[in-house]
Amino acid sequence: MLQDATPDTPVAAASPLSLAARVRARLMQANRPVRLGTKISLYLTFALVIILSVYALDMLGKRRINLIERMKDETLTVGTALAIPLEEALRDREFYRLQPLVDASSQIGDIYGLYVVDARGSIRMKTAGAFDLVDADLVRASLRHDRNEDRFLSVNGIPVYSLYLPLHITDEETAGVLVVARSLGTLQLELDQLQSSTLTAVLILLAVLLVGSVVLIRQSVTVPVNVLVEAIYQIGSGRYRYRIPVPGGAGREIVELAASIEHMGRRLEEEHRKLEDETARRVELEASLRQADKLATLGQVAAGLAHEIGTPLNIIGGRADMALRRVEDPGRVKEYLETIRKQVDRITETVQRLLNVSRRQDRRRGSVTLVDVLSDTVALLNPTATKAGVTLRFEALARGVVTGDGELLQQVFTNLILNAVQASPADSRVDIVLQPVTAAPAGLDLLTRPYVEVSVSDQGTGVPEEARQRIFEPFFTTKPVGAGTGLGLAICAGIVKEHEGFIRVSDSAAGGAKFSVYLPADAAAAASGAQA
Repeated sequence: MLQDATPDTPVAAASPLSLAARVRARLMQANRPVRLGTKISLYLTFALVIILSVYALDMLGKRRINLIERMKDETLTVGTALAIPLEEALRDREFYRLQPLVDASSQIGDIYGLYVVDARGSIRMKTAGAFDLVDADLVRASLRHDRNEDRFLSVNGIPVYSLYLPLHITDEETAGVLVVARSLGTLQLELDQLQSSTLTAVLILLAVLLVGSVVLIRQSVTVPVNVLVEAIYQIGSGRYRYRIPVPGGAGREIVELAASIEHMGRRLEEEHRKLEDETARRVELEASLRQADKLATLGQVAAGLAHEIGTPLNIIGGRADMALRRVEDPGRVKEYLETIRKQVDRITETVQRLLNVSRRQDRRRGSVTLVDVLSDTVALLNPTATKAGVTLRFEALARGVVTGDGELLQQVFTNLILNAVQASPADSRVDIVLQPVTAAPAGLDLLTRPYVEVSVSDQGTGVPEEARQRIFEPFFTTKPVGAGTGLGLAICAGIVKEHEGFIRVSDSAAGGAKFSVYLPADAAAAASGAQA
């Protein structure tokens, strides 16, 4: 029945300036992410902290082990030196020499105490003032295995190292154990000082590396990247020949990237110029196609208008003849002349309506009241419908105030109504209904909003399901060869899309086709009740 075209009729492309402005506005509204230079600095700081911490802990651990091993060696040396005279005194049974030897150990630095223990683990002699720190189990282990034993313990919060050395009277006989207890306070102090100095050195090194990395990253990354970002924004705003002031500290990659961006700007300028030319040609072609479609539609309407004009002309001719025969009767002549004037006005109105539709005018967008547009369209097409034996029934449930171009919208409704008349059999009716609805494009339920719906329903054979998938494609038509170009509905769909609306095709209640045009309702008019 109808020709149709895709709703994806091209529209004018958005300007680079408006696109860049929207992008910049979106960035300003969103939470700004951390800058690249700051991220690199944070990552580098984190890596340096880990590396230096591991290095410092490893160094402190090794230093601690070395100091403890040295302390053990020194304690062993001291213990061995003290064990020799004690063994000689025990071997010679000169027990009076033991206590002076034990007391003499107090003169050795860091020696906490010296203990002489018998085989049962009982302390026989010890340094004056020393606590009992002897472990009987270690004494027995030392004697049983005839080897040195040691352990660490704490006395009043001070670490102490104890070394157990067997005392030999002969090669086969041991008389007891010499216990040397050495305070590790000096060692702990040395370790604390080492830890403090190491931490200080690590912090200084970290600060130096951090400051150096921040300065280096700022000069080689942050500043150049900011320059590139500004350049991209300027080019996106339409300044295609923007020259990028690359800072001197930028690396070769930044310089090459800046050159590539400048080259991209020049290419964009060339493509933008081509796009503008192409858009201008496309707009002109669309205007020509719409005008051609309008004139083709008017050609189909002309036959119906011939009857609309022919009837008044016959009345005018008859009344003029009667006036000539009644010249002597001024009253009847005046009556005939009044009739002639009314019929002339009727012809003038019909011709003017036809001229208004056919005239090619500049596009103007503004507030459009669809009830007026549809009333004029129905009046224009009524003679054509009457000649085909079809009745046009227009029902307005709202004024239908929208924003758009009234002339283009009239072209849409003219095509739809004329197609419905051509698809309808004789003695049938075409229903045109104007009403407010709440709807959304197919598959976009989240975009539901108030619309004004104009539906055109006929009582023809309808549109086959397989044809509905292509009915809005250019040059597709279900009419016989030579009866249509397939551009009518394509142009209608494009016009509706330009008005931010959409078209749906379905079955009418009478079994024919129903075309529904949805146009966004004027918000201000809807708020003030103008749609009612």
